[in-house]
Amino acid sequence: MISFMEALILSMLVKVNGERTIYSIFHILNGKKSFQTIQDSHLYSISKWFDTSKNMNRRDFETIVTKLHNQGFIHFITDKKHVIVKTEGQKVLNETFSKMDIPKYIDGISLQRQARIFWKRLSLFVQVISNINHQTSIYIPIQRDSTIQHFVKQYLMSFSNRLTIGECLHRELLTLLQHLPESQRHIFVWKLSGFHRAGWTNQQISKKLTMDEWHIHYLFLNTLHYIIQEIKNAPTQFPILFNLCNDLFTEHLTHITESSQVTYRMLEKGYGVDEIAATRGLKTNTVEDHIVELALSIRDFDISPYVSQIVFQEILTISNRLKTKQLKVIKQELDHLVSYFQIRLVLAKSGGGL
Repeated sequence: MISFMEALILSMLVKVNGERTIYSIFHILNGKKSFQTIQDSHLYSISKWFDTSKNMNRRDFETIVTKLHNQGFIHFITDKKHVIVKTEGQKVLNETFSKMDIPKYIDGISLQRQARIFWKRLSLFVQVISNINHQTSIYIPIQRDSTIQHFVKQYLMSFSNRLTIGECLHRELLTLLQHLPESQRHIFVWKLSGFHRAGWTNQQISKKLTMDEWHIHYLFLNTLHYIIQEIKNAPTQFPILFNLCNDLFTEHLTHITESSQVTYRMLEKGYGVDEIAATRGLKTNTVEDHIVELALSIRDFDISPYVSQIVFQEILTISNRLKTKQLKVIKQELDHLVSYFQIRLVLAKSGGGL
């Protein structure tokens, strides 16, 4: 059995299957906001892990990959940057995940930015309410970000009776947390701060539950993402929690690069690819990159202006038959003029799990 992070990286390497470098995995986990990283996360159906390990540095990542290699779970292909997971690796991966509490609600590409802000607001809100209930104003705020402090202060001012907030918030959290495994409930509660009580670190919780720290980290994220999804789907059932983050739900393009957002707004106004390129002083290929990113990230984005249904099906058939998402390999199988742009669009809509 291997650690959670080792298993996670191994599972992502299985998905990529040597078609991307090991560093593509690192960039996805770190949430690198580049077209290539966002595209890869969707194409290989690993976007749920995007931006979920921002604190892991490159050296730690390389150490894990080297360890997996030394244990005989992966082997490098020529340049030491591309790897294939061996049968032994798949076996230990299945064994590890079968014995672990696996986070199933995480959706990094869509929720991690919101989750990060939501937690800062919620943790400070709980601390403030706890101290109000104990009639004290002397404490060090758990969140020092002035933007977060201002939000919580303004939110508190919207309540006519602050003494009842704690009870209502407790009921909402209790309703949500009761549907999660006991370990995840404990992790979430232990990380909260209150009156004369500091939230626990992952290291402290790790010792308490005898789990590795990365596993604790991901189970905590799982709880956060679960809560956000639930309150978004039932805002009237969880009004206090919903109003802590409802402004974040409107930012549906936050996980798309800024340049692609500009292209998206121009497409909505009826601009064509060449017009956008000329207006913005960009190369046509760059605008096409933006369109592929939009196709990957927006569920109902229409690609029919760029790819006919016949070409779509042909590209999809070849990709499935060859079990590859490598553009060059797919293009070599096509017997007529089909652009790389069209191939990428088809893979974006069919292979990105959208």
